[in-house]
Parts: sequence; C-alpha cells; structure tokens
Amino acid sequence: MPPIPPPIKCLSYHCDKKMICYTNYQPHYQPNYLLDQIIIGNTTWGYFPNVNKLSETYGYIDHKPFYYLQTTNKSSHELRIKLVIGVNLYIWICGPKAFALKDVEFLLDVNVLLYEEVIYEPTDNRIAWKNIKFPKGFECVELYGLPKGEHVLSIVNNKKYPVAKLSLSHIIFWLSENKNSIV
Repeated sequence: MPPIPPPIKCLSYHCDKKMICYTNYQPHYQPNYLLDQIIIGNTTWGYFPNVNKLSETYGYIDHKPFYYLQTTNKSSHELRIKLVIGVNLYIWICGPKAFALKDVEFLLDVNVLLYEEVIYEPTDNRIAWKNIKFPKGFECVELYGLPKGEHVLSIVNNKKYPVAKLSLSHIIFWLSENKNSIV
C-alpha cells in the first residue's frame, strides 16, 4: 500500500503533525495514554463509564467514558491535569459533545515539580489562562501559546455560570517534528 497522502484543506487543525490522545475510551491499546495517567490528585468531578450495553450484547467493546461536573451553585470544582509542553505550544481539551467545556476557566501552574502527584497543592503563582479558542463545530477547546515545561492545568467551573454541565473525555497533544515525544 502506498503511504496515505497529507490531508487536503486541513486549515488550522494541526494535521501536519503527529498527535497523541489521552482518553479512557475502550477498546484502548496503549495504557500509557489513558486520561487517568495525566489527571493528578483527587477531584470532585464524577466519572461516567458510558458503557454501550448494545455493543456488549453483540460481543464487542465500545465504551466512551468521561469525567463530568454538573454545578448548581457557585462553589469551585477542579480537575487537574499534568502537562508537558515542548516544541508545540498548544493542546486540545475535549468533551464528548460540542461545547462541553465552554463554561470553564483554565488555571495554569507553570513549571511545577511534581514529587507526589496525589498531594499536589496549587501555588500562589497560578494564572488564569485566556489564550483559548473553540474550533468551529468541535467539542474541543484549544489552549495555545503555552510555555514550554512541566505544568499543572486546573479545569475549574466558571463561577459566572452557577448552573453548568461540563464534561471531559480526552486531551490531545502534538508530538515534536523529529521524535516520538511531546518535548
């Protein structure tokens, strides 16, 4: 088979670079790329297994689990993610449906050394990350202009919207040009 040609009319979707996707979708054949591998600490977000009963009836697996938060008050609920940003200074954070993350704030703790991921506490240097855009018709939010290094990104419900339904199903990083790594 000849190699697949590059995509036509890719626009701004970073199709020229290889990506890696952290998700808990099943079937899943790369345990190092489970979403649970980069979520740190405890969270008050729930976990919905989203088991497709019909597919199990016919003998195959098709699960698309996700983290979710349904807020009814102005209290803060965080989900924290370990980021390693290298050559490509952007990531996509996605939910299972369009605009699943439109009512969130992103807080970035820059260059954090994680010794014990379970006991991570945010520093006073954490900043609100405003470099975001929603690709049209996508369930993803692109965070761009991120600094190089190891960071902790907190996804927090926006207190301006006391009633919100939020969900997170996968995070996409893009690899460096010459390596099979994101740095």
